[in-house]
Amino acid sequence: RNCDWSSDVCSSDLIISGVFDELIDEVWLFRVTDIRLRKPFLYRLVGLANLDIYSTDKNNKYVEIKAIPITDALKLLETLQQHINIERQINRPDIPGAWF
Repeated sequence: RNCDWSSDVCSSDLIISGVFDELIDEVWLFRVTDIRLRKPFLYRLVGLANLDIYSTDKNNKYVEIKAIPITDALKLLETLQQHINIERQINRPDIPGAWF
């Protein structure tokens, strides 16, 4: 899924909405398997980045948040990592430790 930049992290899911066309979607945070921050060359020139989120969710295996200001992308990455670890401890007690 692709979306443009506005997003909020709730305690158990990630809600993503666009700037012009709004998309509200949930990805259960304990199902997130990987997060990747990408800075393509042209984006680096203007201080932007993409955030790729991979999960085991049937409907949302891949979520891409495009063209985020780099400072906001780094904050969102850190916030996601914290919330994902909390949700994994609550919802996946069979997996020891944090994944990030």
